[in-house]
Amino acid sequence: DLDYCRPTGSTKYEWISRVKINDLEQFSEASEGYESYHNLSTTLATHQKYEVELEAASVGIPLKESFRIWIDYNQDGEFLDLEELVFSSNGKGLQGGKIKIPPSANTGSTRLRVGMSYAEGPPPSPCGLNYQGEVEDYCINIERGTPTCDIPVNLDTLETTEDYLLISWDDATDDHSSHNIRYRPLSVTSMWLEELDVESPHFITDIDPCETYVIQVEANCSDGSISGYG
Repeated sequence: DLDYCRPTGSTKYEWISRVKINDLEQFSEASEGYESYHNLSTTLATHQKYEVELEAASVGIPLKESFRIWIDYNQDGEFLDLEELVFSSNGKGLQGGKIKIPPSANTGSTRLRVGMSYAEGPPPSPCGLNYQGEVEDYCINIERGTPTCDIPVNLDTLETTEDYLLISWDDATDDHSSHNIRYRPLSVTSMWLEELDVESPHFITDIDPCETYVIQVEANCSDGSISGYG
């Protein structure tokens, strides 16, 4: 096990009460702000998507919470790479979605970190102080999966204005059910913005006209796997 940073937090008012990822499910009570569940694990394959369910508990009325999940894909003992923030949400009650295991992830055992914090404050941090919230660690095993469809090709910009970008791409095969795009300003190295289940051509409206953008597209294969970004 690598020497990961140990975050701190406070569960005086709220804490993580349930984490479910694939066949891993854990119910927990308030801790001292950080809890390690290295004895719990699940196996995830590259090119695949997995359901995530997260819940928080609080003293008194339910509060609006922010959740984030990080996976140390390159197994370097940190959560700093762009792809390693794999899930982000906020709201009350049950929060969920899907995480995708990219083809670039190293196989073998690695760390998955779940962070939760009060949504009116700073978002959860994988290291350092979470003023109102909790962090939990789990062990996951990544195995090599196989894509069943090809990466989209010929990604291009059709139109550019101060308000939007219009992009397009082509499918080399007909076994794509939909597509996902991700983009970020060239000057930003902390996280991608994602838009899921879209088709070509597609408008991106959340842009800064003074920025240069990096854009990538992947296919959702008909059998539920992903091609990976190209």
